[in-house]
Amino acid sequence: MVVSLASLYATFLQAGSAERQVKAMTYPLVQYGTGNYDVEKQEQALSMRLTNNGVGPAIIHSTRYQYGDEQVDGVYGFIQACCLEELKAFRSQDRLDAAASIITSTDRNVILPANEDIDIFYLLRRPENAELWELLNQERRKLGVTVCYCSLLDECYESPGLAVVREVEACPELPPPGEAE
Repeated sequence: MVVSLASLYATFLQAGSAERQVKAMTYPLVQYGTGNYDVEKQEQALSMRLTNNGVGPAIIHSTRYQYGDEQVDGVYGFIQACCLEELKAFRSQDRLDAAASIITSTDRNVILPANEDIDIFYLLRRPENAELWELLNQERRKLGVTVCYCSLLDECYESPGLAVVREVEACPELPPPGEAE
């Protein structure tokens, strides 16, 4: 009887250890970062990026943006909140070089593989956008980004920028970009 109980206890410990090992082998770690220089192009470029520094893929469910005390609707909500006049002046130009354009990517309902990233915002510095670029370069540091994502094992996490990640029961579903929350 003692041998059976010891065997049962050992099996229980081994199952817990195997579960933790699988969790560790699939753990995603999504972080938000921003920069103002593109090393590959060797040019000034603003970027806002989500990077999966974990070992497993991340299923990004939602991304929330906070500019100062205000929650804003995505990257464009941030640009409108911080730099509306400069954005209007930039867009009112007759002929814009495509290289001066704002480039964005989706930030929700996407799978981000391990050691990969998504540029959710990118803007090369050009004479046509210099005023907007300069203001965005200052204001981007005031933007808080919180990403909610899950692993393939359906374990969910919330990551506020480069801060500590915390486990959550589930990710909140957000309306599509551009719709009121």
